Amino acid sequence: MELLDLIMTLIWSLIVGTSSAVLLNAKPVRYMLELFNADSFELFNCALCFGFWYSWIWLLVIGIPVVPAFLFAGLGALTSELVTRKILFN
Repeated sequence: MELLDLIMTLIWSLIVGTSSAVLLNAKPVRYMLELFNADSFELFNCALCFGFWYSWIWLLVIGIPVVPAFLFAGLGALTSELVTRKILFN
């Protein structure tokens, strides 16, 4: 990857991680998870897990290769976790 591609992937992973935290804490999403009894699944309940899978899928959709998308999804998951803690506890 070139430097510009690396920087753009970094920016995208931060954006997607932040959007996953906002999406996870949105009331309509919480209501849908409760409606289908999916709020007890760790995949959807944990901001870190949800942020990872959401980031990885979106990074693949925008055209990032599989291995870099997998690595940068970890950064998106960390961003999601930190933003969720800031939203819930402040």
